[in-house]
Amino acid sequence: LEDSDIPHRTKLRSSIMQSFRNYFQTLKANLSESVGKVSFTANIWSSGNRTSYLGITAHWIAHDQAGLHLRTALIAFTKSREATMARPLGKSSSIS
Repeated sequence: LEDSDIPHRTKLRSSIMQSFRNYFQTLKANLSESVGKVSFTANIWSSGNRTSYLGITAHWIAHDQAGLHLRTALIAFTKSREATMARPLGKSSSIS
């Protein structure tokens, strides 16, 4: 293994970004061919160290030769700038 065989971080970033662009183009084509409407869901949660994350998914019905199929895809996943206001479920209730 030569040093030149290991891709530089900029080459890795470029490859990852190109893969994402290809995925996104395929996703857009799949969504445009959906049967009916596309539904979106969003969820925000925090990790144990109080870092918040936001995830957005799309859900749609696809049709192929085998019939109708529910499809789901991750649209976005990002670290949120704002801390979530949610509290752990066990601590959120004041019912005694």
